[in-house]
Amino acid sequence: METSSPHCPRCGYDLSGHASAWRDSCPTAGTCSECGHSFHWGELFFPLRHAPSWSFEHSTRPTVALVLSWWRSLRPRSFWSRLQMHHPIVPARLWVALAATLLLMHLATGVGMAWLEHTAGDIAVQTNSDWLRVRDVLSVFINPYARVVANQFPPVYSAWVYIGVLTALLCPSGFVMLRQTFTTLGLRRDHVLRAAAYSLAPLPLLLLVFSLARAISAYGSAWALGMTLRTTPSGPPDGLTRFCNSLDDAANWIGTYQWLAMPLALAWSGSFWWCFARHYLKLPDATRATALLVLVAFLAALAVVMFWPGSSLAGDLGALLTALRP
Repeated sequence: METSSPHCPRCGYDLSGHASAWRDSCPTAGTCSECGHSFHWGELFFPLRHAPSWSFEHSTRPTVALVLSWWRSLRPRSFWSRLQMHHPIVPARLWVALAATLLLMHLATGVGMAWLEHTAGDIAVQTNSDWLRVRDVLSVFINPYARVVANQFPPVYSAWVYIGVLTALLCPSGFVMLRQTFTTLGLRRDHVLRAAAYSLAPLPLLLLVFSLARAISAYGSAWALGMTLRTTPSGPPDGLTRFCNSLDDAANWIGTYQWLAMPLALAWSGSFWWCFARHYLKLPDATRATALLVLVAFLAALAVVMFWPGSSLAGDLGALLTALRP
């Protein structure tokens, strides 16, 4: 097994001088003279010896490992207990993982909007309407955030969803802004890159649920009923009608509670970054640091959405208060 030149896993300080001073014995544990981080010498000389087999950064099967790492990151405590600072950081693969997650978030929105656009086109054909300006599928996936018909149907997400997603996106930058923590402990910024690459894991699923719910609730079961009307002269069966109505009710319920995206994203971000700070960076004040960065990210996301041109945050807040009123 090849050995690696020993560097502090926290700050990157070259510890070769310490190792060269050994004469009669080799200690098992050591402390970095630069940042005070405690470590085992074996982890520094053989950093890949206990690297997780599912780690996307270190696996020889990156495609499979990317899926496994994504699945593992949904359990942040276990994830950061296995992936440690001494495991070599591979920035190129981390950027790939981050880009893949962002692409999945974009496609999750596109799937719901593509279905919605298809339904709009089906309605236009059935009713001979020319006011439904339906886009092609490629245009939908390039920009799935535009309205299907201006001033006719609501956007795919409410402002609360954008606040939740932006909070999760801004947490890494908030962590980097904690300069005192980085300066005191000598932390390398690429540790934050490693965390950022996995911090958005549940967001594609969350966006997919809301985008599909918006597509269903905006047009109901028009597509299914339209297909049935064209194939059965007597109209749709009662069973299909009841199923479509139930589907509509569920979709409308999900659409009404899109505000849940915000507390869910806050809870996820707090849990993920606390486990990162506590089990990976081993910060003594992990709770305070995590609460601060999530709060800063949330306030920044709230400001961006509030002052974004055409923001519907005020209207969404009014709808939320109405829905919560007994």
